[in-house]
Amino acid sequence: MMDKQNAPKSIMKRNGGAQTSKNLHFAGVNSGFETTPNEDLDSKSHENVDISDLQQQPEGQLYPGEMVEKPAEHGGSNHGDQKEGDPSQEMMEGANSMDQTTQYVHPDSHTDSGENLKAGQKQAKMDTNKEEPMEAEPDPNRDSKHELKDRDTVDGEFIAACNFLKDHMDNMDNPNDEMRRALVVLFRDWFRVAAEEDSLANTVSVYLREVRKATPSLLPFLVNMADDNGNTVLHYSVSHANYPIVSLLLDTGVCEVDLQNKAGYTTVMLASLTAPDGSGDMEVVRRLMELGDVNARASQGGQTALMLAVRHGRGLMVRLLLRCGADPNVQDRQGATALMCACERGHTHVARLLLERAECDTSLTDQRGRTALFVAQQGSYGDITALIQAHHTHAGTSL
Repeated sequence: MMDKQNAPKSIMKRNGGAQTSKNLHFAGVNSGFETTPNEDLDSKSHENVDISDLQQQPEGQLYPGEMVEKPAEHGGSNHGDQKEGDPSQEMMEGANSMDQTTQYVHPDSHTDSGENLKAGQKQAKMDTNKEEPMEAEPDPNRDSKHELKDRDTVDGEFIAACNFLKDHMDNMDNPNDEMRRALVVLFRDWFRVAAEEDSLANTVSVYLREVRKATPSLLPFLVNMADDNGNTVLHYSVSHANYPIVSLLLDTGVCEVDLQNKAGYTTVMLASLTAPDGSGDMEVVRRLMELGDVNARASQGGQTALMLAVRHGRGLMVRLLLRCGADPNVQDRQGATALMCACERGHTHVARLLLERAECDTSLTDQRGRTALFVAQQGSYGDITALIQAHHTHAGTSL
């Protein structure tokens, strides 16, 4: 079982190298925000956070980067090696898009939105350059003052964009140029403030409070705004295990927790792979799972949050998912159940949790006709084999 002290706080990793900067343009409410390459940016590159490109980690830790473009063949390899079981490459690209929107765009560059984005781009450049002179005059209290200011105030351009957009909600599907500029500002600032790995709950709280006070009709749109890969701030916050921000988003009462990104993953699925820090974070996860559909299936492989948690030996998450109504008998597209995943990975403690549920059906077979017992025996996992046999005996069924 994974040592909690060594568990990663976030299921994302930072990509150490400089990334190719991109321009942001609004592609429509349903399409989200997209980026186009631009190599003329004179702002410094940010470290980009990848949702799915994970470091190599020991058994029982998180593997959301196991996704490959070609689905693994369900043959000699086991279900546990199916690469389509984790958050996909599309989510990684979405993370890059999100991070790059925090950079200003060179005023001479052109995007698909044309000249109409320049106002927001120039303002972003001005905001970036404003920080430079501050370093010329050392002030021992500058950092604390700056942090306090950031936490207690909301960018004026952001509020102006909110005030403008609240009067044009009916036209969001077909925005004009002025709306596009406002939407770019809204997206850029919201994801910069709320979706980064080091985002602060205090700052997010201030932004949510101001939007609720000034433009309450815009709050649902803001909270559920997605990038071009369908990832919302909730997706990113869960993936970073930034549960104080997740709690704030749930508190709004307008957060659509079952939204799937373009890879088909929900926030409940992502939460099943994280390592919450303490009882407070676990309580937020419980709220999320109670609000969401714990039996939703990923579009690519058909896995549920329970299957993902089982595959990675996340005992606490498995227990919580079961308590929140997760069905242990759901089968993915290749017929695998959560119990089969535990058998293939040799996760005895997780198999025990599943078999404690009277409704756990050990007679189910995958597309190759294999039962969980067969998979356990094939892997020479004697403890799991004994547990399944005991379950059969207790249930009064034959093997």
